[in-house]
Amino acid sequence: MSDTTTPSTEALSPSDEARLHLAAHAACLSDQARALVPVQPDPAPGTLLRAALELRQQVDAVLAAAAVAERERGVTWQQLGKATNTARQSVHQKWHPAIEAWAESGRRAQHDTTGRALAAELDDWVARTEPERADAVSAGLDAVRFPGSEALETHQRLRAESLHERLRQALAAKAEAWEAVNALKLPDDDCGVDHPVNHQLVAAFTELAEVYEELAGAEPALADDHHASAAWWREPAQRCREEGINPQP
Repeated sequence: MSDTTTPSTEALSPSDEARLHLAAHAACLSDQARALVPVQPDPAPGTLLRAALELRQQVDAVLAAAAVAERERGVTWQQLGKATNTARQSVHQKWHPAIEAWAESGRRAQHDTTGRALAAELDDWVARTEPERADAVSAGLDAVRFPGSEALETHQRLRAESLHERLRQALAAKAEAWEAVNALKLPDDDCGVDHPVNHQLVAAFTELAEVYEELAGAEPALADDHHASAAWWREPAQRCREEGINPQP
């Protein structure tokens, strides 16, 4: 089944979408693994190893989706570290990029249909081998267990979407500022805190930090990640504010 297409605008709650995102990747992994079971006589050289490597890539996708689903349901990094016998800092470093990418994508399952339609597809997928579980996926969704919850989720999404648009603009401004830095040909002592390009860089870093702090309030399930990103950008903003910049040779 497909798992990497343009997401629908008719989304369920982020928690539901994350769970469907994980389920879709898990179904693909199962289908890919099953395809390796039949023995074909004389396959082309490297075919089996290439299929196994593709399977490992899908395992990585399942792991990333599982981390996203755990965070969306309120599991802390400390709890994830304990569950995996890993230090909190290590598990955060490993999976934070997946959380950030998930947030920037709109917190939607990357699929070519709506969340409810994807749930129905996955129900059918489970029912192929377990016909008695006709609603194995959809029955566990918040949208089914708590009817009417979409209104609040839609309001929260709209607020977050405007912030993510602002984030995209801030990232573009940061890239533009870096281009200006790399274009400098001045001696280091001419690139102090009052240089126009330094002001441009400080403004870009500061805006990124501020947007991530606002996202922490708009997306409370991912607040830890957004606070961490805000702290990441505050540090270079302060450094440039105090020390200026050094142009690239």
